[in-house]
Amino acid sequence: MTATQATPGTRVPYNDLANQAFWAGIRRAELLVRRCRHCGSLHWYPRPLCPYCMGETVWERARGDGEIYSLAIDRTAAPARAVAHVHAELT
Repeated sequence: MTATQATPGTRVPYNDLANQAFWAGIRRAELLVRRCRHCGSLHWYPRPLCPYCMGETVWERARGDGEIYSLAIDRTAAPARAVAHVHAELT
């Protein structure tokens, strides 16, 4: 895998065409998720076709707040990193 920089000092684990808009949103302090135009389902990881109905998907901006579902802290990295599963509402 290749790594790029999202913000100074933060490495992006994997950056390809399917998730470039996500990382660009992160640099603008926006959380983007994919929604199916056909069935309306949200899904992650980003991909152009819905995993539920194979419909076309589009990016949507999350509202900016949410509820932390789970959290892990990786202290093996320098600096330590937190990874969270967040249930977010859309705008």
